[in-house]
Amino acid sequence: MVKNPVGMPGRWEAVAEAFSGRHKVESVVKMAKSMGDRKLNDSDSFSRFLKDRKVVDKRVDEVIEKERENMSDQSWSSVKYIALLNALKAFPKDVAMRWEKIIDAVL
Repeated sequence: MVKNPVGMPGRWEAVAEAFSGRHKVESVVKMAKSMGDRKLNDSDSFSRFLKDRKVVDKRVDEVIEKERENMSDQSWSSVKYIALLNALKAFPKDVAMRWEKIIDAVL
């Protein structure tokens, strides 16, 4: 879907072609519509992951809960947010030690 954005001529034909003939255009469009209807809220994804995962050690939940409490006390300023966005642009995915450089740029 990302390779064939909305408004691209022949979008659905290109998506169907990517499946090497296993799916026709009609079935691709139908599936895309059904996936759009059941789109989940991203904020629920992490909560659902935590609920569904198997915890090996109960202390892990305690650490996660403490981290959440600490994070809720801290708020991002617009300056830090802009610094994060700029750092993400400055250090693309193929840069070595990307996240360390991003952290240094934001902090």
